[in-house]
Amino acid sequence: MTKLISKLRIIFFALFAIEAIGCLTVSIFWIFNLFGFRSLTENLFIYIVCCLAVFLVVDAFFYWFSIAHLRRVRQRNDEEAVSLIGSDIQEAYNFSKIGLIVIDENNKIIWANNLFRDMLLDVIDMDAFTFLPGLKELVESPNGQTVKIDLKDRKYEVRYLSAPRLFVFKDVTEYENMAAYSKEQAIVLGLIIIDNFNDVASDTDESADIVSTVRGIITDYCRDFGVLLRRIKNDTYFAVCNFSSLAKMEKDRFSLLDKVRVAQRGEDVPLTLSIGFSHDFPDISKLNEMASDAISVALSRGGNQVVVSRYGHELAFYGGKSEAVEATSRVKVRSVADSVSTIIKQSSDVLIMGHSDMDMDALGSSLGMMAICDWCGKPSKIVYSPK
Repeated sequence: MTKLISKLRIIFFALFAIEAIGCLTVSIFWIFNLFGFRSLTENLFIYIVCCLAVFLVVDAFFYWFSIAHLRRVRQRNDEEAVSLIGSDIQEAYNFSKIGLIVIDENNKIIWANNLFRDMLLDVIDMDAFTFLPGLKELVESPNGQTVKIDLKDRKYEVRYLSAPRLFVFKDVTEYENMAAYSKEQAIVLGLIIIDNFNDVASDTDESADIVSTVRGIITDYCRDFGVLLRRIKNDTYFAVCNFSSLAKMEKDRFSLLDKVRVAQRGEDVPLTLSIGFSHDFPDISKLNEMASDAISVALSRGGNQVVVSRYGHELAFYGGKSEAVEATSRVKVRSVADSVSTIIKQSSDVLIMGHSDMDMDALGSSLGMMAICDWCGKPSKIVYSPK
């Protein structure tokens, strides 16, 4: 309707301009008697002027009548929309900043409440699907479905009522912002364990360069990513951060692993890291349990990796470049194996003991040591409690 009124205005002003130019042209020709115009129209001039004046009056009346008629039609549409919605409910919607749009059978917007006028949006007579393409999906969906739409830096949840052809816009900007903020600030717990620490510490003072270097890298990395770090054992750190910090570390692919690896290039027994994080659950105790499980998985997979546990989802794994670590680890294993076999060969009898309450892991290890003793040609026995 707004477009139609604009077209009428353009037509009226075009006709008015043509007629005004005609009057001006006739006047100039009459005043200056161009081409003998005065003598030719001496008896007709007054009639020509009158005709042009009548045309002007008729055009003005036509414009006024058309605008008045269209306004009455628009008012009738408003009244029909109000009858569908209810005037009191409409006022409540205006107060609550809820948007309402009514469309016709051709999907043209025939009425909108004050929300869109307050946003300086003239949507009347616009195609609803051109104005907001997401509305088409809503019309084709069953009643009760909603879609999220961004409009003028605000977020709206829109529902369509098919009977009155009514779209209801609910402003959920504050809710969405609060939900996003709550997600970003959600608590994340983590454990960081320095692999091979006991092997290195047995031969090296903890204050040695390799240990200090790794501790410094861990501290700097956690500080850069907003992680609160506390050392709870010589080889273990407890970490607390929010989800925003965890997301940044995931985007960084936990470069901490590679930084530690690169800093120890050339070391016979390098230190690596096993890291477990947990998030997306409100209970701190449950998060702590999830973090412990995650670090256990990281250690069982050989260490030098990060395991992120999100409640109700599959574990996410992030690993550093561990080829060099694997090579040097084999050197360490070979060295330890040579030392053990030398001690066995120098002994007359070998007694093999696991921990006090032997489980299957201890039993398997004891059987493995017995096999090594047999290979070395030395008698051996496994000591265990029958309980």
